[in-house]
Amino acid sequence: MNVLEALRQARRLLPPVSDEPELEAELLLRHCLGVDRASLYRLLTAELSEEEQLRFRELVRRRLIHEPTAYIIGRKEFFSLDLEVTPEAIIPRPETELLVELAIEVAQENPSAQALHIADVGTGCGAIAVALAIALPEAKIAAVDSSAGALELAKRNARRHSVERRIRFISGDLLKTLNERVNVIVANLPYVIATPIVSNLLIAGIPLERMVVMVQWEIAERLRAKAGTKEYNALSVLVQSVADVEVVRKVLPANFY
Repeated sequence: MNVLEALRQARRLLPPVSDEPELEAELLLRHCLGVDRASLYRLLTAELSEEEQLRFRELVRRRLIHEPTAYIIGRKEFFSLDLEVTPEAIIPRPETELLVELAIEVAQENPSAQALHIADVGTGCGAIAVALAIALPEAKIAAVDSSAGALELAKRNARRHSVERRIRFISGDLLKTLNERVNVIVANLPYVIATPIVSNLLIAGIPLERMVVMVQWEIAERLRAKAGTKEYNALSVLVQSVADVEVVRKVLPANFY
């Protein structure tokens, strides 16, 4: 089997679990061979060794049982940055880049933009904090997460992009352990499913799509309430929840919707 045949085989297998089977087949094979995209396409007629074929089949098998490609290859591009990702934190999503863009806009509109204090609440792999540290070199960034594993992952990504000295990594829940004034709060919170918010909405029988909006609103209001105190006095609270319909659907009772 050569490289092109392996790609074609994976592209045929992946559609049931992927919206982008061609891209994911390419990413998996590049990871298997340890090559970049240009090199992969120069090798289309090259024969794969038996070991390479077995390794690639195992990667495709993992994807077919719904393991995300980013976790399989251990990396994800975000805001043009190559980030390490592991199951310790949720995979950065493309739409989360909008939060980074909005935070940059807020910073640039503020007269004292270069001295802004920004809190990334629920930093996960550190995608937002690292992107903001690079885009706003004079800003002070605090990255908060309740997961020790996620914080270690975020630190590695900060080191990867040489901004580890410009980000304070804080262990804690939301803003409870953030003992400093901040101007902008950015939050992309993945762990809302297990919260009392969702439990209460389930009991109330709220329709699924409306629940997603209400969860996002509730989280934003909790952060705004804290941000409105004299300790924080945030200029802006930017919140995006990963509680999209498909994520919520997976944990709801089968008869709920």
